[in-house]
Amino acid sequence: MANRYEEHLSYLHDIVRLKLWFLWNWARVRPEEDFIEGLRHRVDLRRKTAACGNDYPTDTDFDHPGWQALEDDAQALFQRHRGDPEADAFEQAAFNLFRPAIDAYSHIHYLLPVAEGFQCASLKFDPPMRESPRRVTYHIANAVQPRSLFTDRRYLPRCFMKLMDRSEAEYGATELLTGTWLNSYPRWQALFPRQYHANMTPVDPEIGATANHWGQFINARGTFHAPRAAQFRDSGTLPLPSRTAWCSFAALRAHLKTYI
Repeated sequence: MANRYEEHLSYLHDIVRLKLWFLWNWARVRPEEDFIEGLRHRVDLRRKTAACGNDYPTDTDFDHPGWQALEDDAQALFQRHRGDPEADAFEQAAFNLFRPAIDAYSHIHYLLPVAEGFQCASLKFDPPMRESPRRVTYHIANAVQPRSLFTDRRYLPRCFMKLMDRSEAEYGATELLTGTWLNSYPRWQALFPRQYHANMTPVDPEIGATANHWGQFINARGTFHAPRAAQFRDSGTLPLPSRTAWCSFAALRAHLKTYI
């Protein structure tokens, strides 16, 4: 049986391959978007390499010479293979290009904490923005790996109760909002009241480099969700597209009482 690091390395290889497959398909049908822009902002590869910098890359971070060399070589590979009938040759060649930098960073990436800075176990919240002073944006991580967030039906409701209590005390918040693929997932949807569903946006056709879109390819163990990735490759569309939704604390508290 593979150890946890070997599982993580396998996950890195599989998710990078999936993102390269996606990038080839995305760039071919959107010639107006520069390939390197897609590499930077549609998929998250830089933070998985030895050219890693800050968690949220800026243009300055992309100026790392090691990363720029990878970008240039990847773009050359895309130009060579953009006319291919399938992504296979580009995916393999680009994976071979990125793999040394991924493997060199993999031990550090493996040790990165899953929910660092999360105030409420598997949830965290940002301070309200000026335009919405009573609303917090929340984020999700799986702090109970290798168990699922849904193993204990009371776990997430308790996280949400803590989030509401704490953000209300700190900021006077009365509403919460997030954009995530989980908003398309029935087990997640069941946690929320009608108001949340009524205030959910349509499917977002854009695909960005964040976990809002790509988190669905990580399973409860923190490794690769192969069945969902296969579904993506077969259909060409994300199985669980990102959507944004919000509701009031009052409505969510009343709904979650049935859980706890």
